[in-house]
Amino acid sequence: MRELISKDQRIIMVPHDFKYANKGTITEVAPDYFTLELDYEPEGLLKNNYCEFYTQTSHGTLYFDSYAKEINGKTLKIASPAKHKFLQRRQYTRIKYIM
Repeated sequence: MRELISKDQRIIMVPHDFKYANKGTITEVAPDYFTLELDYEPEGLLKNNYCEFYTQTSHGTLYFDSYAKEINGKTLKIASPAKHKFLQRRQYTRIKYIM
């Protein structure tokens, strides 16, 4: 997982209640966690509750589930996920949006 995320990479975080979704930048990558600096205050986000994460890599769109180990204002320590996957473009781009 450490090979797929890097410092200064943008990432989207979507908690269970998606109205509290947020974006941020990875500021540090360690073996068992990475540090995320959010763009907005983390309202509705609870420690140790799983969230979905999405980011662009050179291999495609990376998706994984993880949780915040620490919350200090806009800075979060996110636990390294056990597994991840790449979203398949053909599978997910055909979803129709109702406007």
